[in-house]
Amino acid sequence: GAEIRDRRLVVTGIRFADGAVILVDGAVQKTSNDPVSPATTLRSRKARKTIDRGETVSLTVRNPDGEMSEGFTYSRPQ
Repeated sequence: GAEIRDRRLVVTGIRFADGAVILVDGAVQKTSNDPVSPATTLRSRKARKTIDRGETVSLTVRNPDGEMSEGFTYSRPQ
């Protein structure tokens, strides 16, 4: 799943390796693993500037070994 929290895009899932990155419509975002739940939660910076209110984007996650997650869409609330 995904949500915008404290100006960051937060993506939750499983098996995120240290150094995984979030891609928004194919563009790599500055991403960090959550310090509390690094394998299941990623945070990207500046989500408010990347995804406008009401916009729908395609999200994927790429681990450092190149493994890609299945893509999914995220619609930012108005």
